[in-house]
Amino acid sequence: MRNNSNVDMALAIARAEQRCAFATDRKTQAAAYRRIKSGELGRPLPGLFMIRTEWEAMSAHDQVLHAARALHARSGGQYIFAGPTAAVLMGLELNYSAHEHGIYVICGHADSNHPVHQREALDKMRPGPLERWNGIVDMQINRLPRRSFPDGAGQLPDVVRLRNSGIPVTSPARTLTDIAMLLDFPRALAAFDSAARRGMIDPGAIHEYARHVRGATVRVERLLTYANAAAANGGESLMRGILLGEGFPVPWLQEPFPSADRPQYYTDFSWHLPGGVILVAEYDGSAKYSDPSMTNGQNARTIGHRQADREIKLREWGVRDVARVFYADLVQPIRLVNKLQRLGVPRNTQPYGGFLDNTFELHADNA
Repeated sequence: MRNNSNVDMALAIARAEQRCAFATDRKTQAAAYRRIKSGELGRPLPGLFMIRTEWEAMSAHDQVLHAARALHARSGGQYIFAGPTAAVLMGLELNYSAHEHGIYVICGHADSNHPVHQREALDKMRPGPLERWNGIVDMQINRLPRRSFPDGAGQLPDVVRLRNSGIPVTSPARTLTDIAMLLDFPRALAAFDSAARRGMIDPGAIHEYARHVRGATVRVERLLTYANAAAANGGESLMRGILLGEGFPVPWLQEPFPSADRPQYYTDFSWHLPGGVILVAEYDGSAKYSDPSMTNGQNARTIGHRQADREIKLREWGVRDVARVFYADLVQPIRLVNKLQRLGVPRNTQPYGGFLDNTFELHADNA
């Protein structure tokens, strides 16, 4: 098949701008469609296309970023991104499964000040039947209601524009409130921890938004109570959310232990029990073994020896035992529960506040 130069140009521009490509005329659109049907290109959303192998190699985060940037460019800034999509555009860290329902936007023009009537909490608008195009399933666009609430000095800002790209997104307070409603506690906690690390949490503004959304006050209060900027990454936040929901006590995060060969060691999770007992749990994400930025060129065997030495030192410093937790243990929380119980971490018969009030589902390919 002879390639259309306009399609190639659109792909080149999109690659440079780190987004999906789109056609600006019918001829290019038809040529792109033929290459989609042949399997060379994929179609994440109607009107968007990308080299299939490049799309499939991306993480869910990068797929959302590429699709959102393309929608922004194609519409001339008409979309206002919300929920998990706005969070990723802001640089917040979320579990990949937070994006399983696609792109989130809010009703109304990005520059419109006209109020929009409240709709259902989540009005799912599909741009057409969900189809499978050569192995790539269309994302869907989910519309959330536009809200504007008085804060005593005017209006709480509903929309902000990202400084570098100019993409309109819901404000941090609105974004976190929506996430509290859309995601279960463990996945929402990852977003709140990430926002805390970036100094983006304004409890007053979040409470004010939550006050006007049915059922939101209790959810955001739980998340604000347990959000912790000391959480090192989204995986550790996810693990903490699950163990809290399963009735285990709040752990210390990144507790320092002295070291002769380095400034000090930091443990992911630690519990101090009566009698001077110290228990430690370490979360080992797959990136610790495969991401060059985290391995410093070391292979998995070398890293394993280093971790064994670390455990020996922790025991020398008074830690009774150490449990290692992997992403597979979060996919099946009963495995995490069993590990923590074997470690000796006490468990309440009633989970803290019933955090896991939504079905918690992760998938092994989201690690």
